[in-house]
Amino acid sequence: MKKNDFLRTRRMSLMAMLLAVVLPMGFSACSNDDDDNNTSNNTEQEEDDTKTNDLAYFQKAIVQTDTLGNFMYYHWGEELYANDKGHLYIGVDDYAAAEKILSYWIPADMTLTKTSTRSDDVALTYVTGTFTDENGNAQTTLYFAPGEDTHVAEVTFSDDSQLPYFYQITFMYNSAWPYNSGDNKWEVGNVLKNITLTSTNNVQNQLADTDKTLNFVCIREAGNGYKPMFVAVTNEVYKCGYKSDYPDYDAIRFSGFAPDKSGAGTIQSLMNENWDVIENALNNAGSGPFSGTTDYWIDEKTNMKWYAYQYKDGTTTGYKSSNKQRFLLYFDNKADSDIEDEMTVKVTSH
Repeated sequence: MKKNDFLRTRRMSLMAMLLAVVLPMGFSACSNDDDDNNTSNNTEQEEDDTKTNDLAYFQKAIVQTDTLGNFMYYHWGEELYANDKGHLYIGVDDYAAAEKILSYWIPADMTLTKTSTRSDDVALTYVTGTFTDENGNAQTTLYFAPGEDTHVAEVTFSDDSQLPYFYQITFMYNSAWPYNSGDNKWEVGNVLKNITLTSTNNVQNQLADTDKTLNFVCIREAGNGYKPMFVAVTNEVYKCGYKSDYPDYDAIRFSGFAPDKSGAGTIQSLMNENWDVIENALNNAGSGPFSGTTDYWIDEKTNMKWYAYQYKDGTTTGYKSSNKQRFLLYFDNKADSDIEDEMTVKVTSH
């Protein structure tokens, strides 16, 4: 299979898919109409109706890349063995936990075939799904099935040459993980105070003074094969940069701290699992007040709470928030033990 050289030989295939995902968002994020009272902008609805490139979505949920497609880090998974590059491992307690993590990576409009069975009185689900591009053309096929011995489940692909940064994902029992990750310092709902964000595209220069430092909330605790994830919501309401006195809207979007559609899907799932705790924490962190689940969403058709990098609140009307909104920011590239209040978090290569 793929070894040491597979990462560098396949970047262009993902770059083409990433451009297909990123460019439509870039053109639909803002209205050309500067009128704050314009509520007829349907750009968000148009994007919602666009067929997702399933494979790009799946890979972006697992891998962070820069705008040129260069590998930065894994959101999920760890390469445990130096002689097996691209084989990712994630620690779980059981099969259900593995299947839940898999669900974070799958686009909502992708069709999956599930076959249920039982083994030793444990319910198991075999999952098969063929990724398709924006035009409905078949890409590779995903297989999720039980593993053997210390492997809970395996994710494999019919054609792994289409995946530049990994070729297989193994869910391993936490009890069999080869080293001790230690106790978690950060738990879901903990507030991380006074965090400064910096990136190579100088995102600090584009943030309002009230957003130069932000309080973040933990929405995912560290586990074997993944780091904790934190989110914050900007205090300032940003508008698209059609005038020189506006911040560079896209510099924030592409800073590495604003999730794209797949990242937002993962965030939505994690937040919904512990919404009451996280809602209270966001309020305590100064991001609120949040007063009801209809006030913020990713995609109102599926009752998600966050729309990609956009935050929408009860002060907006119709699709006005594609013109003007607060940003949902996040990071998950720091080890649990390295995270502390009043730190600077950096994302490079953007």
